[in-house]
Amino acid sequence: MYNGIGLPTPRGSGTNGYVQKNLAFIGTVKERVPYKTDDDLKRADALFFKEPNKEILEHERKRKVEVVCFERELLMEEQGYTEEEIKKKVSALRAELLEKMKAEELKKKVPLIEPADLPQSEHGRLVPKGTHEAAAVTLIKNTVFKEALGIGADFQDGNSMEQANQRRKEEEESKRLLEQQNQLSTMNSSSDETDDDKSRRKHHKEKKKRKKRNRSSSPKSSDSESSDDSDSRKEERHRKKRRSHEKSRSRKEKHSHKHEKRKRR
Repeated sequence: MYNGIGLPTPRGSGTNGYVQKNLAFIGTVKERVPYKTDDDLKRADALFFKEPNKEILEHERKRKVEVVCFERELLMEEQGYTEEEIKKKVSALRAELLEKMKAEELKKKVPLIEPADLPQSEHGRLVPKGTHEAAAVTLIKNTVFKEALGIGADFQDGNSMEQANQRRKEEEESKRLLEQQNQLSTMNSSSDETDDDKSRRKHHKEKKKRKKRNRSSSPKSSDSESSDDSDSRKEERHRKKRRSHEKSRSRKEKHSHKHEKRKRR
């Protein structure tokens, strides 16, 4: 028996008296998984990164201004200035420093804190004193990192996925348009091919008709061609005979001239 649990004595129980867990027991009720909602995630993000309080940071800047003014006041007291002169010069210095602070805040993209306002270590790293200053430093780092990545101030969480989906949709539309253009080009080419086939068929039919006509008129043409051939042969024979006669006459005339010349000599 331990802490009031178990048997007072193991005698007659068949056990050693220790309470043990039944590893073979199967529970009837399933354990619920604690799923986190969007609100829970937002709360966790807010706890993880808290934005710096502007009022506290502004109060810290004003405190630094007052420190400078107090140091000036002590210095003027040591130099022997009167109270009225000290008040006038210190108030003028305070107004000047506050105006500079406001002008710098207007120029800054992040009007919370600047690295020059914080102490730096030997390696040039910022050393924030409080939690709000540390949050301001992290915010500055995040803004610098966003500018390096080209992320603007109007960027919202989740827009990157929307842009990726939009690009994917544009690519799908461009592919679909290309497919439609290819289909139209194939249709136009097929129509051109059909026109060519028709023209070829017509030309083939016309050739067949011409061949038939030529065959029907072939015997007449053959007779006329044979008669033409015979006439042409006869004419060639006559021409050859005439040429031979002319050649013989020219030879005879040459011989006669030669013979006459010899006689005269």
